[in-house]
Amino acid sequence: MRGNWSTIEYRVDHAWEAKGKGYWCANGKGVDNPRQSGSFSFLGERIGDEILITDPKRPDDRLLVIKDKGAKKKRAAMQMQFAF
Repeated sequence: MRGNWSTIEYRVDHAWEAKGKGYWCANGKGVDNPRQSGSFSFLGERIGDEILITDPKRPDDRLLVIKDKGAKKKRAAMQMQFAF
């Protein structure tokens, strides 16, 4: 994924639903620099190649799906590359 304000790409390692909060979260590592990490919350619905960010403080932010590997395991349901 990549954020609409950045060119840094990340690969999602772990994604989960914030129980009772109504949004998703994701942690990932940098594609070009594995020591770089990113943590993202307030992730909403995926529409096409965009994942909405439901944080009211960031109304214009989106995560853009660059490459979707698909789910091979239940835990990998949101495994994809992203950048922010």
